[in-house]
Amino acid sequence: MGHISTAVVREAGTSTFYNAVETEGHTFVMDEPESMGGTNIGPAPFSLIAAALGACTNMTLRMYADLKQLPLDEVDTEVTHSPSAEGHHFQR
Repeated sequence: MGHISTAVVREAGTSTFYNAVETEGHTFVMDEPESMGGTNIGPAPFSLIAAALGACTNMTLRMYADLKQLPLDEVDTEVTHSPSAEGHHFQR
């Protein structure tokens, strides 16, 4: 079974949306783009969700290829986030 992870997120700056994130020994900042009222000093939350989906896809393909001893030179995944009135859509 997987391990439990925790992320601590704190408002950290003078910008309305600037947040500092600490998780598993890593730290980074998040923000919103200027068009949304942020300062664009870090990625927006939905950008990180898209990145996490892409990384999870790549890692899953790598684990499967390794398990089945299949040759796999590299894995690249592009994820697009499209917000709409109906909700948020992510496409790989």
